[in-house]
Amino acid sequence: MESVLAGSCEIEFGDTSLILLPSRAVFWESESTVFIADTHFGKAETFHHLNIPVPSQIDEDLMRLSKVLNETQCEHLIVLGDLVHSRKGNTAQLKRSIADWRAQHRDVTIQLVRGNHDKASGEPCSTWAIESVDAPCKMGALHLTHHPDFKSQNWTLCGHLHPKFRITNALEDIRCPAFLKRNQTLVLPAFAKFVDHGIVPSMPYDIFYAIADSEVIPINV
Repeated sequence: MESVLAGSCEIEFGDTSLILLPSRAVFWESESTVFIADTHFGKAETFHHLNIPVPSQIDEDLMRLSKVLNETQCEHLIVLGDLVHSRKGNTAQLKRSIADWRAQHRDVTIQLVRGNHDKASGEPCSTWAIESVDAPCKMGALHLTHHPDFKSQNWTLCGHLHPKFRITNALEDIRCPAFLKRNQTLVLPAFAKFVDHGIVPSMPYDIFYAIADSEVIPINV
């Protein structure tokens, strides 16, 4: 099985070195910490509540997350908002699936920096052993939040926008999930695959780190 670190891209973010992973996560190796954003667990289950038959993604997403945790051997996982999509999607089966997954990673501390969906969906289940904190918060030199503030003077990690980069030519129109660095803010792509990714209009000096063919590719615009 290919390592999650294959195809990664290391960047200097202020005084901090971060590794952008094609799994849509950020690895802060010196702090043994992985960051992800916008897991939106239970989104498919929310559709089921509306009688829309879409496949559940929870098992696949948890397997992908396990791979990241196991191969980075991180001690801490921080979710930058929107852990659970909605109260209606937080079914008994979903709660059990996440609790079972959590039992496999007891040695990893998990913290949620609340986003807009978290305020509506409620606190994480106690069996998940996830600490929930308000945004913004600080970890060392990094500020952590859910909604981006591109005018911030702090070196900030966030989510919310589900950014993607559009690659077009005469034959193709490809939209890749991407990390977006603008000023002193790094926006993570949604970890969940069952979400809408947004084309974010580019600004001068933006850097997109597009995820294509399991590789993180820096693109200056």
